[in-house]
Amino acid sequence: MARKRHRSGLGLIESGKNILDIKITHECNNLCRFCVAGDCRMIAKDLSGDEIKKRISDNAPSCDGIVFTGGEPTVRPDLPELVRYARKKCGYKTIIIQTNGRRMAYKSYLEELLDSGAGQFSVSIHGHIPELHEYLTQAKGSFSQTLLAMCNIIECGAVLATNTVITKSNCRNLDGIAKLLGSMGVKQMQFAYPHLEGKALVNADNIAPPMTIAAPYVCRAIEAASRHGALAFTEGFPLCVLGAFKDHAVENIHTKRKIIDFLGDIEDFHGHRKNCLKKKNDICSDCSLADICEGPWADYLERFSGEEFKPQR
Repeated sequence: MARKRHRSGLGLIESGKNILDIKITHECNNLCRFCVAGDCRMIAKDLSGDEIKKRISDNAPSCDGIVFTGGEPTVRPDLPELVRYARKKCGYKTIIIQTNGRRMAYKSYLEELLDSGAGQFSVSIHGHIPELHEYLTQAKGSFSQTLLAMCNIIECGAVLATNTVITKSNCRNLDGIAKLLGSMGVKQMQFAYPHLEGKALVNADNIAPPMTIAAPYVCRAIEAASRHGALAFTEGFPLCVLGAFKDHAVENIHTKRKIIDFLGDIEDFHGHRKNCLKKKNDICSDCSLADICEGPWADYLERFSGEEFKPQR
């Protein structure tokens, strides 16, 4: 079965009209238990610097923002050079680094990225204490490095958003994660249901909670974020399980995004997500939210029945 084309961290901090999302590496210094890429780093060949620059240049006329993602983009030594090329040679207005943040714990490296033209960072954080975060990332010391990175980003005045993947291990502590982030000054957070692919599929029994169990904890996290003056969004949940918090579904933010990775290009990820990655049950057609709800990830319905989803009247 061919690997699907998933992306997390949908554009909370994006301001560009059209966004180029480019995977520059499959390598990573974490080994997350829910990683959708699985063992891609063992089989996939990264694009060369020249190949990446060509993709950046070719798409500049139609895109005014760019996301550098991976894997972990900061493990590539040429990331500052690629950022500089996108900003100064090709004129991209919005430059985002999607990252686990660990290298930004070193302020000199963060300042190099900022000097190159990066202005926004989407940082992954999966626990409110070291034991939880590092259980999921399988990287000792990653919690303190990620927190220090976020402090550095905020101190430098760059734009920061966070992304948390929801698992059986952390779902009851999502409000604790939101409280921690809010107390640090994070103003944008996202809580994303995992794609059951790659390592998340292999570890699904220990990773994937039923959405009706996870959703109340997500809603508590949204409330906790709000008390700190922060915005919080969900990803991957059908609107029926979010109740009064349905307006916090990030899928309602319609940014045109083009994806580039080793599997090929996707011209319109919004349409690809809706038509290929999401799926609804037959009963969803009777729901009053049918026109605005994309449904859950299709791979969720491959594991769970979806009988927990109730049409809204």
